[in-house]
Amino acid sequence: MADQEPQEHNLPYKACVAVGSQYAGKGQYENALRMFEKAADQPEFDNSCRVARAQTYLKMGKAKEALEEAQEALSKDAKCIKAILMKAEALYATGEFEWAMMAFHQGLHRRPEIADFQRGVDKCTEAIENGVKTIGQIKMKSAVNTAFLKEDTVAQLKKKATKSKRRQRSSSEPWHRRCS
Repeated sequence: MADQEPQEHNLPYKACVAVGSQYAGKGQYENALRMFEKAADQPEFDNSCRVARAQTYLKMGKAKEALEEAQEALSKDAKCIKAILMKAEALYATGEFEWAMMAFHQGLHRRPEIADFQRGVDKCTEAIENGVKTIGQIKMKSAVNTAFLKEDTVAQLKKKATKSKRRQRSSSEPWHRRCS
């Protein structure tokens, strides 16, 4: 690695992106980001590098950073299909399934031949359906728990009401009867 440093230092833009992509392919994400940063410092910097950085961030589990990169790429070129895919994947990774589905649909509309968009729509649909089922189960459980709490509460209120009525009866009696 030490003997690669001088070579990497003077690489042209496309070589930086290529070496960064190789590092990412090997799972050396920090090295990949370092190369993409070197590419970003050069005047030829374009969306392909932003998309590559977004993909690397996703692989590192840094979905928010990936989303920022993808959105930056889309701000430069709203039709960049790879940036749309990275945005959709980043949104999915952050748990924003509805927004991810919209981005996957946008890509599917523009490029229906790219299977990743249809797979993305499918996984978003599944995630949303699972979320709805889970929420339904939670509501059912809480309704059951609430029903038990209400029965207990009703029983306690009845006891309190009975005690209160006894006190009222005893207080409505003349004072001389209560004292005896």
